[in-house]
Amino acid sequence: MDRVSEAPVVSVIILTWNHSHLLKDFLRSFEANVGPEWLARTELIIVDNGSTDDTETVLRQWEGATTGARFKQALRHPVNVGFAAGNNSAIRRARGEYLLLLNNDVVLKSNLVKACQEACGSGTRTLLGARLIAQPTPWNQINAGFVRYLEGWCLFGRASTFREIAMRREGGSEQVFDETFSPAFFEDMDLSLRAHIHGISLQQARLPVRHLEGRTSKRTESFPFMEIIQENQRRFQKKWGHLRPEDLEPRYTSVPSDRR
Repeated sequence: MDRVSEAPVVSVIILTWNHSHLLKDFLRSFEANVGPEWLARTELIIVDNGSTDDTETVLRQWEGATTGARFKQALRHPVNVGFAAGNNSAIRRARGEYLLLLNNDVVLKSNLVKACQEACGSGTRTLLGARLIAQPTPWNQINAGFVRYLEGWCLFGRASTFREIAMRREGGSEQVFDETFSPAFFEDMDLSLRAHIHGISLQQARLPVRHLEGRTSKRTESFPFMEIIQENQRRFQKKWGHLRPEDLEPRYTSVPSDRR
């Protein structure tokens, strides 16, 4: 692999809202594990969703550092615009051929960027994730069927694949994630269902990344966690309640063997 590139191959997008220590931990694990050859061809985009702690200080230090990803962008929203809108703003700015979307509460165990590309292989119409929910839960059932979906804390695929299933809103804006599900929850399920309808494969892989579940919104007292889940479940049912169980059957979903 060439060490110098004029444009990034992979754009990694991190959404953060307060909890600056998680962002610091992520940056340390990212730079320690990705390696110089891949860092030279990687764009890291950090989206600050209206943080009120010292996240801005962390971002300024990161922007000024000469280490890490060769291509850097920091996007700052004055308020928390939610998971979907925050990620959408970064996707519009991303320049990589591939997109890797991560939560800020993840820790890399080895070169995740390389592992994602190897696991995805040459598939052009594939979305890859670290966890595929392939059984009914209290949240993903529709009309006696259920939606198989990739959890949104780690998603990878070609930028063209994400944009293929994006929704076009009035005024021409493009939404990969449906911003109706603001501030959070059900965006990944909705994205996976749209991918399924477009005939795009959903694949789970054993990736070198660990999710520190519950370290962000679930631990924020002002965030009405369960109320938001229930409201967005109602929105999801209203949007997709016309589908039949056979519409949800996997035609392209697969879980490949471990490929590092």
